[in-house]
Amino acid sequence: MNDNYQADGVSIDNALVDAVFADQSANPVATGIQIVRGEEQQPEEVLALVKETLTNASLPEALKQHRLLEPLIWLRHIGVHLPKSDTVNSLSKVRSLIETDLSYAWRATDVASHFAMSEATFRRWLAKSGHGFAKALLHARLEKGLALLQSTHDPISNIALDCGFNTPSHFSEAFKKRFGIRPKEIRLRDH
Repeated sequence: MNDNYQADGVSIDNALVDAVFADQSANPVATGIQIVRGEEQQPEEVLALVKETLTNASLPEALKQHRLLEPLIWLRHIGVHLPKSDTVNSLSKVRSLIETDLSYAWRATDVASHFAMSEATFRRWLAKSGHGFAKALLHARLEKGLALLQSTHDPISNIALDCGFNTPSHFSEAFKKRFGIRPKEIRLRDH
């Protein structure tokens, strides 16, 4: 187990993302959290540039915006796909709803009804984001599980149930498939 686990998050304006990724079509495989392996792709240099850009008070805003294009271009170059902001709308609405209670046994008909749509219309509407309902639900649950693993000391079995998984083993298997590591590997040895 690696005792040096660390996660950093960066939020970049949709206009900048659209400027770099606008000509890419929706990619249903590479959405949500995408893994960038440090040993293979050395993202620490790009992250350092982002941090320096955002914390440098002497840089004019226009120059900051220009410098923030560089990490987006790098991400595109290594195969990361960031959807245009207009393709995220249906997915973000669905996720906002299901994230109100991830332990609930959501069905597509429940969500379609919430948005006053037939199930078929709902599925077509969501498909424009490159996602199906089952995948959107699974990713929301796994990403919430990741956040809870990083920010709480709750037992993994409780996190699995809170995120809507029937068993901790199902959570662990889905988590490993999605992120490449088991949930227990997120936790430090002293827990």
